[in-house]
Amino acid sequence: MSDIKKIKDEYLDKLRGDLNLENVNKIKTELFGKNGAISNSFKELGSMPSEDRKKFASDLNFIKDELQKKINSKLQEIETKEINSKL
Repeated sequence: MSDIKKIKDEYLDKLRGDLNLENVNKIKTELFGKNGAISNSFKELGSMPSEDRKKFASDLNFIKDELQKKINSKLQEIETKEINSKL
């Protein structure tokens, strides 16, 4: 759990900054891409003991959802800024 908590804290921290669309997409790829941090964590599930697997999967899904929501809200924020700057 501590590894995925570190991932969560690190990327939530990165998403707090003043980012542009390219930065947010890069973070999204770092997390959810083929070799992303979250994707690799899901790959670890198969090698875990079954009693730990359920808790880890639940925690990982919660963190994944939280990070996806944060990324989506950041993308929405950037889009709104761009629209307002054009007006």
